[in-house]
Amino acid sequence: MRTALAVAALAPLTVASVSEHVWAQATPCPVEETVADCIARLEDRAPQEPVARSAAAVQQRLRARSTGFGLEGLGALGSAISDFLPLFAGMLGGDTENADQTIAADVNLRLDFNPATPGSQVIRGRVIRHAPTVYQSVVNAFPDSVREARVAQLQEALNEFDDVEVRAAFNLETGTFGRTFGQHRQLWGALFTEIIADAEREGETGPDPAIEAGRFLNDLADGDFVEGCDPDEAGDIQVLTLRCLRRGPRGRLLGMLRVLVLREAELDSLVQAALTGRGFFRFADLVNSQPQLSLEGRARIRDHVAGPNSFGGALRFELGFANVNTFRGYCQREGKAVGAACLTDYLAIPGVVRMLERGDRLWFSVEVERTESYAFQRPADGVAVNEDGPWSVTANVGLGRYLGRTAAAFEIGRIDIQADYTVRVGDAVREDRFTASLTYSQRVSAGTAVVLGLSYANKPEFLGQVDDKLSANFGIRYSLARGVEEQ
Repeated sequence: MRTALAVAALAPLTVASVSEHVWAQATPCPVEETVADCIARLEDRAPQEPVARSAAAVQQRLRARSTGFGLEGLGALGSAISDFLPLFAGMLGGDTENADQTIAADVNLRLDFNPATPGSQVIRGRVIRHAPTVYQSVVNAFPDSVREARVAQLQEALNEFDDVEVRAAFNLETGTFGRTFGQHRQLWGALFTEIIADAEREGETGPDPAIEAGRFLNDLADGDFVEGCDPDEAGDIQVLTLRCLRRGPRGRLLGMLRVLVLREAELDSLVQAALTGRGFFRFADLVNSQPQLSLEGRARIRDHVAGPNSFGGALRFELGFANVNTFRGYCQREGKAVGAACLTDYLAIPGVVRMLERGDRLWFSVEVERTESYAFQRPADGVAVNEDGPWSVTANVGLGRYLGRTAAAFEIGRIDIQADYTVRVGDAVREDRFTASLTYSQRVSAGTAVVLGLSYANKPEFLGQVDDKLSANFGIRYSLARGVEEQ
């Protein structure tokens, strides 16, 4: 019975890496301590070294990286819900914003498409109440002599829900698309288990020191205990104190405990080397480079005086060149099981690790915008506004990559190239537009980055806001971005 209890208590004890020199300098444990407390003291005396990142630490690499659309851009396929919008906005109970008389409420709707990962599909919705104002084309149409008075009358008639926007965004999350870590947790766990098992087999040399120490405690004779101590306590290291053992048995036990802790430290070092050397920590980068398909929609519903209604949608596809899909495909082509051995071979392919280090991203998107036709008549003031409802279709392509990392593996520099082409239908004023930009961002401190950009537009009016114009079609942008998170 003593052996079973002692081995069960001793077997799971582990520590981090430690040198023989440290143990040579170690002083014995106080005799008042139990055997378990002595082991803890020996462990605490060892210099600590991280053995393996936890799942949370691995997932931290995914935090704050680009994973598709947010709700700040083009948003939701919606309908005219202005009749019940005040009640709906009050029921959302999500995050809210209030800036410049604009109020937004967010809500997440979870969908269970895949029973294996319930709730992984999320539609993110936002309802925004803009501060309604008289449509600018109507304002400009009034004669100067009556403009201020007429616009004031129209503005007074508007209520707080006469300019409302509804947005929704959806990222496809499956084993093939999306960067939610939960979709790949099973594979991640299998890789971890396989690498650990291989490292443990490699570290199995000689007898198990935990079993040896347990047997030693079991084989103690009554004469090995000082008077007043119960020999049956040898089976419970949480109760047995070193004081209860005579000097000779106590010294031999302390030697065995040191061997036990050292052996576990050596195993932990093997595990650390195996996890790093076999590419386990690269798995988070593979997940972060998965293809991503995002859909967004937007509907802006306004009172007639506030302007025309508008609707829009966007579809975006983004991927990194080395990801979980390409890893699985490599294993299939090579006839190998999708496991740790295949992962090591895949990462050894020239260029794969470099692509992960750079965080290469290629994306395509198509955005469609539709504004309804608009008419406003005020014959008494000679006002007649008639606008056709234009369509616009924008195609976007871009490529980005990181240029450097800190010692802690946080990205500090990034370059992005992007080009957009917009075709407008039914708009007699605005022409088709082509723009391109080259943007470089450099982290200068925690939470702060310098952003430099070069912009081009086929027409000067499409160049947008720039800090310096190099010519009619070229401009430079620069800014200091704050609130940048470590990645």
